[in-house]
Amino acid sequence: MSIHRLIASGLSVIVIAVASGCHTMRVETDPPGAQVHCDGRYYGQTPLMHTWHLGQKAEGFDVKITLPGYDLSECPPINRGYLIAETSLTTAPSGAKVFVDGLFVGTTPTFHHLIFPSLVRLVWPKEVLANSKYRPEGTPAPPPAAPAAPGVSPTPTFGRVRNRFAVLIGLSRYKFRGKWGLGNLRYASSDAEALAAYFRSEDGGRFDHVILLTDEQATTRNIKIALREKLRGAQKDDLVVISWSGHGGPDPQELKKLYLITHDTDPEHMASTGYGMDEFKRDVSRLESRRVLILADTCHSAGISDPKVALRGPKDNKIVDGIKGVYVA
Repeated sequence: MSIHRLIASGLSVIVIAVASGCHTMRVETDPPGAQVHCDGRYYGQTPLMHTWHLGQKAEGFDVKITLPGYDLSECPPINRGYLIAETSLTTAPSGAKVFVDGLFVGTTPTFHHLIFPSLVRLVWPKEVLANSKYRPEGTPAPPPAAPAAPGVSPTPTFGRVRNRFAVLIGLSRYKFRGKWGLGNLRYASSDAEALAAYFRSEDGGRFDHVILLTDEQATTRNIKIALREKLRGAQKDDLVVISWSGHGGPDPQELKKLYLITHDTDPEHMASTGYGMDEFKRDVSRLESRRVLILADTCHSAGISDPKVALRGPKDNKIVDGIKGVYVA
């Protein structure tokens, strides 16, 4: 008889088995809850004890162990080749260190000829677990990922930019120009158009997605749609460029509240019609991408003031500081 004992721990798993006849196997994991399969049959979650009726198998056994958060399909395929008498051991996640009777024999996925072992121990290093999707029992499952936008690669390449997104906003004309000192600008929209042409060119990197909003198109609603919806497909390794060229300023009636002034922002109703700096920060921080570049060409005061208090000027506006405070987790 050949007895093998497997421990997945460290997670550790203990498995005891025999090559012929019947044998009681105990499987333990630390933490508990790992699923154990042998030759395609599911035996339960650890800790478990079971009596196997095993016949003589010249080709060896196929043992798969999965931690919570993984399923059987994620154990990597392993080509038995000429190793017909050796037991194959695969795990999800891979990378578990295997010890037989205290001796290190390899890292999963692996083969081993188990001749009367008393203990097989699997240990997942902390760095493997830290970079895996291992989820302890009782932890709620993460929400399903949002579907990628058309044309976006679903599988990122670590460390390299996969897709490039640009949202370019330029405002030279304002619906409520003249109200409370709000004035038009000369070059903001043409600057955004030139930047869009550059990002679409070979020299600019041929961005995969370029969203250009100028003047009448650059309403509060359209800008929020661009940042909150059209950038949903941007993933961790993507590059996102957000450019704002136009006015920015405080609410004349509540100077601590800062706003980016869109085409249809009414200075008299800034809180309801403007794009708040707090909203902008929140929208940027929610992006999946961790490569975000913000280009801000915005005047300090926007010329806006409450005529009742005659308050205006750069010292009364912290819009630049507000943009500097945008934080990507």
